[in-house]
Amino acid sequence: MTDEALYLAARQVLDSGLGEDGSAFTPGRPVWTASVVADLTARFVDAPLLGSDSFIVKLSGQLAGAPLETVQLAAELLYFHLLAPVDIGGPAKRSLLERVLGLAPEPVEIPGELDKALDGGFVSVQVIPQFSDLAFKLSSTPAFT
Repeated sequence: MTDEALYLAARQVLDSGLGEDGSAFTPGRPVWTASVVADLTARFVDAPLLGSDSFIVKLSGQLAGAPLETVQLAAELLYFHLLAPVDIGGPAKRSLLERVLGLAPEPVEIPGELDKALDGGFVSVQVIPQFSDLAFKLSSTPAFT
């Protein structure tokens, strides 16, 4: 996987989401809208689950009963976050994303080219901000406030 393919995948997520309020996983579905971001913010940023449970256990609790779009936004943000780490393998990235997408009330799949990009990475996980930091920054972006 080339850096170019990773950058193209990241660009597709940002263009579809921030540029169109749409979705990289399901083009035409409004996922990155202000109301969906507000719902995810209320469930994730404003209601943190503390303790020793794993990230996915906590996120599953926070997304329990969430609409499809909220779960999908969480998955697309996580996808974007997982593009960078070179020291997390593609299978582990896919497994985590599948667990999140499995919380959706209907099936959502990662398109082929975006799926392939998960096999790459360009930086060690040690220098990547926590996912919660990324979600908070996105929820604070002027486009969504």
